[in-house]
Amino acid sequence: MEKWNVIEDQDKATLSFFYDATRCDKPCWCSFIPLNYGDFWLTQLVNMIFLAPRHTLEALNFEILPVDTERWKNNLLLSSGVGQQLSQRLRKLVLKMYHLDRNLADHVTHASQMNYEAIKTTPLT
Repeated sequence: MEKWNVIEDQDKATLSFFYDATRCDKPCWCSFIPLNYGDFWLTQLVNMIFLAPRHTLEALNFEILPVDTERWKNNLLLSSGVGQQLSQRLRKLVLKMYHLDRNLADHVTHASQMNYEAIKTTPLT
């Protein structure tokens, strides 16, 4: 919560605490280039390990929409699509998504059950 409170932005919607070094300074699911603010980044993406206040969930109608199965037609290693969907919806609402500058989560006690082969070639650390 301390980091959440440091971000002085009335439009902040999420704070992710999984830091993906492969994405930290690159656009993801949009053309926005992340901005570094020291302890956190304005990324405009949410990766499903995040804090969000009630108003963010209300803006999303407390729902995750179905992901079209065509998503995996050409690449079975793609992720669930939920983070991308939420990121796109929050951007349309002109809300801001942030990431901490370091990991507070990791796959250390068990292997990922999603896209196991992809995790072997692109670890989450």
